[in-house]
Amino acid sequence: MIDLILYFTYFLFIVATGLLSIFLIIRLIRKIRKSRITLIMIGIGIFIIIVSYFLSDSKPYELFDIDASLSKKIGTSLIVMYFLFCLSILSVFFSEFLRLKK
Repeated sequence: MIDLILYFTYFLFIVATGLLSIFLIIRLIRKIRKSRITLIMIGIGIFIIIVSYFLSDSKPYELFDIDASLSKKIGTSLIVMYFLFCLSILSVFFSEFLRLKK
C-alpha cells in the first residue's frame, strides 16, 4: 500500500514539475523583452557548466569505486562550485568598491 502511495506521489510531482515548466516557457515566449536578462543568465549558467565539464578530469579512482564518468561529473560539480564561489566573492568586493566610489 505504501508503494502505491509513493508512486502516486512521484507521479504528481512529475506532473506538477512538467506543468510548471510548460507555463514558464509560455511566459518566457510571451514576454521575451522582459525575459531577456533571465535568458542571458541561463545561457551564462549553461556556458559555465560546459566549460567546467571540459576542464574536469575523468581519472577513475579504484579505491573509492569511482569510474571515469562519475569522476567527470564530480569534477564538473566541483569546478562549477569553485567558480561560483569566486564569482560571489568578487561581486561582494565589487559592490563595496562601488559603494565607496559614491
